Amino acid sequence: MPTISSWSCCGSEPGKPTGDGPPLAGIESAWEGSFDARGKWIAGRLLNGDQTHQGRHIRLAPGNFQIQRVRLYRYR
Repeated sequence: MPTISSWSCCGSEPGKPTGDGPPLAGIESAWEGSFDARGKWIAGRLLNGDQTHQGRHIRLAPGNFQIQRVRLYRYR
């Protein structure tokens, strides 16, 4: 699963999801992690509602590089 920073990574206008479905999206789950030498995802900690601001966004601290695997959901 690729890392996504916004909906615009999918070739649509920023803030607009691609494909059919409800117009809004939230963060269902977000994991910190890394990839091993073979490219396999190694999950770290699961971020909770405090870190994902109840599914609205994830704040990335300046200079603190990390990889996060994010699953999104749609809603109206």
